[in-house]
Amino acid sequence: MLRRAIVYLAAAGLMLLVGRRAIAAPPDVLTVQGVLREDAGGLQDGLFNFRVRLLDGSTAFYDETFTDVPVMSGVFQFELRVSTGTLADLMRAHPAALMEVSVNGSPVTTEPLYSTPYALYAAHCDSATSANYLGALPPQSWTTKAELVDGDPATAPVSWDDLNGFPQVCASPLFLAGFDGSGLPVCRPAAVASLSGGGGIIVGGTSDLALSIDPNVIQTRVTTDCGPGFAIRSIQENGEAVCESAGTGGGALGPNTVVTSHIVDGEVSAADIGTSAVGSDELAIGAVTPAHLAIGSCAEGDTLMLGAAGWDCSAPQLSVSIGQGLRLVGDTLEALPTVLPSNVSTSHAESIVEDRVAVAIGADGCPVIAFRRTAEGFLRMARCSDPQCSSLVERVVDGTGDVGAYPSVYVQRNGNPAFAYYDVDNGDLKYAQCNDRDCTTATLSVLDNAGDVGQHTSVARGSADAPIIAYYDATNGDLKVAICLDDACASPSIKTIASSGDVGKDNSIAVDLTGSPIISFYDATGGDLKHARCFPASCNSPYVVTVDSTGDVGRGTSISVGNDGWTWISYLDVTNGKVKLAHCLGGNACVGATKVTLTGLQASGLTAISVGQDGLPTVVYRETEANSEGIAVARCADAACSTTAAGITVLLAPGPTSYAAAALGHDGNLFVSYSLGQQGLHTEKCANVFCARGWSRR
Repeated sequence: MLRRAIVYLAAAGLMLLVGRRAIAAPPDVLTVQGVLREDAGGLQDGLFNFRVRLLDGSTAFYDETFTDVPVMSGVFQFELRVSTGTLADLMRAHPAALMEVSVNGSPVTTEPLYSTPYALYAAHCDSATSANYLGALPPQSWTTKAELVDGDPATAPVSWDDLNGFPQVCASPLFLAGFDGSGLPVCRPAAVASLSGGGGIIVGGTSDLALSIDPNVIQTRVTTDCGPGFAIRSIQENGEAVCESAGTGGGALGPNTVVTSHIVDGEVSAADIGTSAVGSDELAIGAVTPAHLAIGSCAEGDTLMLGAAGWDCSAPQLSVSIGQGLRLVGDTLEALPTVLPSNVSTSHAESIVEDRVAVAIGADGCPVIAFRRTAEGFLRMARCSDPQCSSLVERVVDGTGDVGAYPSVYVQRNGNPAFAYYDVDNGDLKYAQCNDRDCTTATLSVLDNAGDVGQHTSVARGSADAPIIAYYDATNGDLKVAICLDDACASPSIKTIASSGDVGKDNSIAVDLTGSPIISFYDATGGDLKHARCFPASCNSPYVVTVDSTGDVGRGTSISVGNDGWTWISYLDVTNGKVKLAHCLGGNACVGATKVTLTGLQASGLTAISVGQDGLPTVVYRETEANSEGIAVARCADAACSTTAAGITVLLAPGPTSYAAAALGHDGNLFVSYSLGQQGLHTEKCANVFCARGWSRR
């Protein structure tokens, strides 16, 4: 039974192919191929109804339904055509087109329209009835008409009659010489009727002309004769030779003569130089014996060297220069101990934080922090003056009551912050859009007030370059999302993602490399970690899976996507008091994730995970073991996170803390913000990927 139709795009499934029906003609048909699967992943068979809409934004400019499309082993195919004009004209008018595909009335995907250089099955391979002859045709015999001549080219070659009506493609005086590898015509100048040679050039042959150099003319250009004892060094453009001395003796060298630059042309014998002649810089030509060197033979491994006292045998010497980060200890070259730069730790005592915090990094690299004081309930923000947060500007964003619970922060393209949060007084999901970077004023709005909604918010930048917010519906125990169409989030689309049991607390949202929102969340009914992927980005058909159900797991989740497209989730194993990681390698649906437990002491609260540029995740969490309470950082030592690197788990703030948040800075290192109760807000800008203070290693 078809529970849900899933179409995987690009390399995983749905492929859009533009077939060229004639050379240099715009395509008139768009061939669509793809793979249709059920929820469990099995391939579909049978007849299905497909509906295709081409969208420009949210407006459809093409809408067609294909009924009873055969699907065999999951593979289907149909063609899009236009009734007026050409498909190329239509696509030029809508360059950012999206294709929405529905199966049996249910939308299954909305993706950018693009072409791919391969197909599941070729569309017209069965029309070449004499394909075995195609390889015998030389390029000059090809034709760009709609079909090649059928039959054996030896008995039925392409004739002039076959080319009747072929358009003129080469302007006079050029002629058609053939076709290139892409089937495009090659035009060349007309044949040369006659050719005469200039000075020093000989023209030979009749039908096939050959050009050569006249040696009599060329040789007469040398106008200078170098006398005895001189050799020609070079010949200038005017034919004059440049001469230089070639030694003494009229072209023959004396017995003890040392030649430093040249030897005269001709055969040089031992008699010309002298067999026992040894110069200060050269050995004489001829057989060199130990007698000539006045020493015995060199031992194996020694090197023949010329010193101040003459030739000698000695051990080879190695010259070594010491580069940065190295030192020479005796005969051993070793690396210097590496001392990583220290973190920048700042305590902002004036900013009292008693609840959850959230952090995001702006385009300028400066962090923006959202928090709430429990005593007053206001939503507050702090914008750092620099990436290290050496100082900050604090503002009250919404002070209309107890309104700032469960805050999350998002930085718009213009650098102005925006916040999603819970209005405790009214039980609503609220949104605040700052009108400048310091949020001196903000525009406030209610996004959802249907029941008690808005707890456990998290926010990410959606595929429409606008925020998408995940939150908990306490009235129904559901996980919901608000999909904004712009930064103002004036008319969000509200979707229920999961509703089976009490689900949606401690959620975390991100957007994968395909533009689809992905959410990790806690199932309080089953005590499980769950994952949801919106498919398509409009979240009309969310795909929900259970990632981990061993014990009470899934509280304090955090989700991040690496550069390789794979998803990492950090969460708490409440049963064992540990932090666990799930690595989704089986696709964006996070089916069959690899799970590991981090070494360390007891943990609680929320976790925050970030995947670095090297693909390795780093997790920030709260240690609650006696005498070791504080904010800890753990970095995986390898891509599988089989272990955390030795000495990497670091307590940033020993002592009682509540919540922490982290984000990856532009330098690839973490920025961590956490509360110290009545001691105020604390920030830590990590100076290295390990977030270690003055940590050193070899």
